[in-house]
Amino acid sequence: LIRFGVGLGINSLRYETEINYDEFYVGNKSMNLSNYLKTTGYGVNLKFGLLLTPIDNLRLGLSLHTPTFYDLSDEFDAKMVAYGDTVVSSQTPIDRIADYRLQTPLKFSVSAAYIIKSKALISAEYQFENTSGIKLKNDKGQTSVFEYDNNMIKDHYKATHTIRVGAE
Repeated sequence: LIRFGVGLGINSLRYETEINYDEFYVGNKSMNLSNYLKTTGYGVNLKFGLLLTPIDNLRLGLSLHTPTFYDLSDEFDAKMVAYGDTVVSSQTPIDRIADYRLQTPLKFSVSAAYIIKSKALISAEYQFENTSGIKLKNDKGQTSVFEYDNNMIKDHYKATHTIRVGAE
């Protein structure tokens, strides 16, 4: 018996952070730095799966998850205020926006499970994910703008191999 499945993944992403730094000095002087970032966007991927039952009680599986292709937008600003004899303030333009694309890595897995007399299950799975395949692109799909970042990803992220074994 062979079963085949396909799934369409639509992911939404929202991340928001605000960080404040305060420093206090002798003589009633201080400084405050405030950073704000909000990232929002959507991503799409496909998942393919195959389940084989060559004999009773044995299940073999294969799956492939395509990269998720995200369209993202960052909204950010920063403000610094220094208090002393005079107050000095500096701020980036509010609601500054950067649009870009993110591609996550491809995932592949193979698995097997064996049912023992309808009372126990032994299973194993191998998963491969090449995290060095993560890519950043500008909103026109060009990687040259993010050359430094993409090179850092290639240099520091490598393929991962995960093995899971279990019994019930």
